[in-house]
Amino acid sequence: MHTSRSRVVALNIVSFLGQGSLYMMNLAFVYYIRYTIGASAFAVGAAGALYNLTYLLGCLFIIPRLAGRRKSFLIITAFAGMGLSVALLMLTHSLAIIYLCLALYGAFMSLVWPSVEGWLTEGLEGKLLNKVLSYFSFSWSFGVAVSPVIASIFSVADSRYALVAGEVLFCAIIALVLFISRRYGEEPYIERNWKAGNRMEEEKKDERIMGWLGAVSVYFVLFLTLNIFPMHALEDLGMREETSGLILSLRGTISCFFFVVLSRIQWWQRSKARILLSQMLLLAITIMMALSSSIPLLVLSFSSFALVFPVIYSLSAYFSASGTADKVRTMRIHEVMLNSGSVLGCLLGGAVYENLSYRGLWLATGAVLLAVILAETIIFLLRGKRGDALKASGERG
Repeated sequence: MHTSRSRVVALNIVSFLGQGSLYMMNLAFVYYIRYTIGASAFAVGAAGALYNLTYLLGCLFIIPRLAGRRKSFLIITAFAGMGLSVALLMLTHSLAIIYLCLALYGAFMSLVWPSVEGWLTEGLEGKLLNKVLSYFSFSWSFGVAVSPVIASIFSVADSRYALVAGEVLFCAIIALVLFISRRYGEEPYIERNWKAGNRMEEEKKDERIMGWLGAVSVYFVLFLTLNIFPMHALEDLGMREETSGLILSLRGTISCFFFVVLSRIQWWQRSKARILLSQMLLLAITIMMALSSSIPLLVLSFSSFALVFPVIYSLSAYFSASGTADKVRTMRIHEVMLNSGSVLGCLLGGAVYENLSYRGLWLATGAVLLAVILAETIIFLLRGKRGDALKASGERG
């Protein structure tokens, strides 16, 4: 196998282990803060918002200052720093110190995904870019699929067991990244010559912005399912942790295999209307979530979300990496948009759930999504009319 291709495979293993360990930590944080510390639902949501906020700030302010560093160094530093933060968190029951640990955890995490994504996509365009991104998405989403069940099983006995398991995975990732760097190097995987001038970034601007708005929306919904649903399932529906973990894992499993389907096709990326359609489907799913109170309905709504999530995520990732020579910069913005949704989902989700209800939370989410879709539609129509007018003017000239 070509050295660069071997490195892509190895980095996908890192993505699987990395996201699996991170999502295991996410769920373990919920159980630890809620049931070991005895904090409120708002405090749980605030905790999730905090580390996602410092992740976002890290993408904005830390990554640009470390652009010259080797990507392997950044990834290793990230997992070492996160491991230290979690170790300190497990030593205390003080909510203030836990928040400090989570802030550090999020800041270190900001070094991971822009580095991995830039390492994977540098030099790629077109079908090969779509293929590499889709298999990368399969890898991390497969980690998401299996981690809730594992975290739930550990957390039944003690939520700290899941945190320890995550620490072990962090150590394994550090060892694997060291191996990849020394064995395969860090030169770009370039299959063809490509010049930035051949595909002007301006041509992709509208799709990129619409994709980023979709990324904020879909991650807002994702973190409602990850942070709020486990509490709702346990406290309002009387479900065991293993049952809610299985439902979350079902969503992740369906999503990761649908990423493979998306790697085979590209027609869904070629229309702004299809970006809007994917967001309209997400709106319909929020209504389904609001009406789901039994296991069959929950499975149906989570499965539907599992199919729409890869489409919206992939649109943002593809248009972030496509048509630009500086892929690390645009992928960094992609990560910022994802985590803007994460922060809002954790913080607002916890507050609305505590003061209204689970159903009210999803109905409010649907109202916000509808406003975003209407705004995008109006802008889309206005820009289309302006483009037709300019074209007609050019033909008369």
